[in-house]
Amino acid sequence: MYFAALLARTEDGWEASDTELDDVETLSDLAELAREASPEDDTVLVLIEQEDAWFGVVRIDGEDDPRIYVSDAAAAARSSYGEILLTDELLGREPGDDDADLDSLDLDGTEEPDGDSEDDDEDGSGADAVPH
Repeated sequence: MYFAALLARTEDGWEASDTELDDVETLSDLAELAREASPEDDTVLVLIEQEDAWFGVVRIDGEDDPRIYVSDAAAAARSSYGEILLTDELLGREPGDDDADLDSLDLDGTEEPDGDSEDDDEDGSGADAVPH
């Protein structure tokens, strides 16, 4: 079960509407659906939420490439709608590398490189060495 809505900026403000994604198979299809909601090529936001597991926000400004935010890539990858949003560029993987483990990707820059951790310091105590 999913929920999808379009928020289109108009000269009168933002207009919200529910939308169906039954005919959407690619990110291009989703972008086209969003562009149809704004005849003036204004900004459109697409909000997708699936079973409280993940949500995505796609911003489309005219003919520019969509900008995408996904709350939980691993959960979204198990959804046909999530797979539409999880582009290779967004995931930082090479095109066609469908076997990449989403849990191991550094999507937010917080993971430490292999071999480095807070516990791996020179004296093995787990504390930073402070000169006296």
